[in-house]
Amino acid sequence: MFPNSASLGFERLFDNMRRVQDAMSDDHYPPHSIVKTGQDSFEITMAVAGFSEDDVVVEVKEDILHISSEGLKNKEEDKEVLFNRVASRPFKKMFLLGEHISVIAGTLKDGMLRIKMERKLPYEKKPKRIKLN
Repeated sequence: MFPNSASLGFERLFDNMRRVQDAMSDDHYPPHSIVKTGQDSFEITMAVAGFSEDDVVVEVKEDILHISSEGLKNKEEDKEVLFNRVASRPFKKMFLLGEHISVIAGTLKDGMLRIKMERKLPYEKKPKRIKLN
């Protein structure tokens, strides 16, 4: 994909980007937003009406945030559904995390999944002011 010699050593990054793109290419379900909540903080909000904490899996692996569910089972199997626009199908979302981005919290309340993230630069990466003589 990137045959340029300037990309040497970035194979894992490009592989991860390709995996995320493949997983996110066609599916807009469930709807989500990504918001910058501060200079170094972010939040992903995902609408997952009807899903409980036991129905959704959130994990970070190799700089990729994975959010998935096997879907909801029809709890009212003995009833005839006349009309249903409440989505309950399985889903899988992946988000490539930038350098030094950590997931710090996750909540599921009132049908909204919120994942909070923060950029934490190591001390050696922080800007240093050089005192002039």
